[in-house]
Amino acid sequence: MKKILSYQRAIKSCLAILGLLVCFHLSILIAMIFFDFLPLDFLWGGRLKTYSELRNFEIISLLVSLLFFVLVWMRSRGEKYRKYQRYLKVAMFVLSGYFCLNTLGNLLAVTHFERIFSVVTLVLALLLWRIAIEPIPTKVVL
Repeated sequence: MKKILSYQRAIKSCLAILGLLVCFHLSILIAMIFFDFLPLDFLWGGRLKTYSELRNFEIISLLVSLLFFVLVWMRSRGEKYRKYQRYLKVAMFVLSGYFCLNTLGNLLAVTHFERIFSVVTLVLALLLWRIAIEPIPTKVVL
């Protein structure tokens, strides 16, 4: 896998996708708050029924996506966060597994919109796996 996808490209791609995911959750919250738009049928498998449920789930999703973004960013910083790199490496393996399970969940979703995201979560799982198998970096990637 190291020959197919470089560590730098994996980091940059992962940060880009996670950044877009943060923007996606933020846009849903903005649409709910400012425009009174509730896409209940499209999100969370169509299982949420109320405004407060959707708001709470989206706030949690936004915070989790931000956490994932920060963890990948810290992993990319190499020497600057040297003492955390061992933990960040483990976190990348855990996140890769999380996104593999998320891919299965999206494939089993009721809505077509959710099933489309299975491709995104699979790509994230593979990128995070590539980041995880890299030895602890000694230099800054970005």
